[in-house]
Amino acid sequence: MRHVALVLPLLASLLTSPLTAQSAPADPQAAPYTLRSTTRLVVEDVLVTDAHNHPVAALPRTAFHLSDDNHPQTLRTFEESTTPTAPGPSDPAAAPGTFSNAALSNGSRVINVLLIDNINLEVEDQMYLRVQALHAISTLPPATAAIVFRSTGHGAPVMVQSLTSDHALLARAVENSVPAFTTPAFPSVSKALSTLDSLSSYLAQYPGRKSLLWLAGNFPLFTPLGDPGGVPGFGQMQEAIRSTQRNLEAARVAVFPIDVRGVVNVGGTINGAHSTNMDNPTGSPVTQGEDVRQRGSWAAMDELANSTGGQAFYSTNAVAQAMDNALTLARHAYTLTYSPEPYAANGAFHKVRLTVDGPFHVSYRLGYYADEPRSSGSLEAERVSAPADAGDPHPPAAVPPIVFLAEVHPAADPAPAPPGTGGIPLTVHYSITAGDLEFTHDPSSRNQARFKVAVLAYNADGDILSSAIDTVTTHYSDPQLALARRTGVPMFQQLRVRKGARFLLLSVVDLETGRTGTLQLTLASAEAAPRPGSSPAPENASHP
Repeated sequence: MRHVALVLPLLASLLTSPLTAQSAPADPQAAPYTLRSTTRLVVEDVLVTDAHNHPVAALPRTAFHLSDDNHPQTLRTFEESTTPTAPGPSDPAAAPGTFSNAALSNGSRVINVLLIDNINLEVEDQMYLRVQALHAISTLPPATAAIVFRSTGHGAPVMVQSLTSDHALLARAVENSVPAFTTPAFPSVSKALSTLDSLSSYLAQYPGRKSLLWLAGNFPLFTPLGDPGGVPGFGQMQEAIRSTQRNLEAARVAVFPIDVRGVVNVGGTINGAHSTNMDNPTGSPVTQGEDVRQRGSWAAMDELANSTGGQAFYSTNAVAQAMDNALTLARHAYTLTYSPEPYAANGAFHKVRLTVDGPFHVSYRLGYYADEPRSSGSLEAERVSAPADAGDPHPPAAVPPIVFLAEVHPAADPAPAPPGTGGIPLTVHYSITAGDLEFTHDPSSRNQARFKVAVLAYNADGDILSSAIDTVTTHYSDPQLALARRTGVPMFQQLRVRKGARFLLLSVVDLETGRTGTLQLTLASAEAAPRPGSSPAPENASHP
């Protein structure tokens, strides 16, 4: 059976695939030669906190000092982030049954992601997680938006709530996720890396920063530095970890690992220093083996947080406060960019050191690999030789998503179900922003755009139960295109949703540019919409 999470990296890969731009050849008489150099643009999202772990705001650009492999660097851009108040993309629009992903195009938004990883958690720990997560959601500022994923233990994480600032929907997603019976699974580095890779692939479609709150009881990512020798596959695992770090960097994801089990009685130090977020518990000592395993898990949390610019929270009974701290820090960050000098795309790891004037703690991505960047977190700009006072070009923007509106209703006059299938008949009417599609002229000089639309219905484990995928080619006259630019490009789909489905995933992919837009909603919200009077098919669209 297909898994919905396997589709998300595919959509994201289409979005981030390199695009070929055509340009006219230069006149050799006018320009006998042109000097070009390629420079890496590194993006650092920085958290600055005081002695009480509170965010520090309003610092000037001159307070930040950065070096790359011990070479002082000059900042190209500097920005203190703010959080807008736009609704999330799955928030219902004007009418029941009408949904939009418009918030995907808001580049200044801070994207918060909750990953509920209740694999191998005892029921009492899951109940504690539920209470603490619901309390944290109840205290969120009104504009705070988030996405909720749940780990299944046998595949990539499943999205149970797409980006929304409706806190009732976020609370419902938590309630539907914990407590839950989970199949025991042996914690492994490869599964953890696969989880992070899947999330990075999906989150890459969103511009701006993302803060991933990973709520779990075990973090098996810790590995000793260097090759210990005699460990089969150690080199391959190190390369897999590097690949995941690249993916997180490209998607601009900072990870905040949170151990949800409360205070655990392990003394001593972790990675040579006490965690600022660790209580000093007292009680019965644990065995030496348990002590080593717990130290390794906490060390993994610190390592993951430090390598992505987040913070780790563990051995605390205030999980709700830890979540609130992480979300508060996500709303107060500084974004810096610089082009490292010297630089060579040789795959080597570059260590980044950043300091701030004052008695503050700084969290940021501690380095990057000098290879081909793939998305908005690490961009590559081509710089043409120019006068010294011309200045550096503005950093390239992330590829924007396709924005669309979707009306999802129970079918007015459903066709009889095939024998043995049953299910709920739905209709989906799309209105796609014409400016987000690439229009060219077909042989008859009409305006042609080629794109795919897909609607997938899946269950709580991410298994795809029903799907409809259509390839669309428009052939618009100029007046028709002008109308589409005002009202949107229409598209219509029908889907019979099988029993057991709980979520719908809608997507639009431009086949010329690879731009993608996605929208996830609960099946219950679609079923609650009134039935439309009719379902006309769009004109001027052909389906191969």
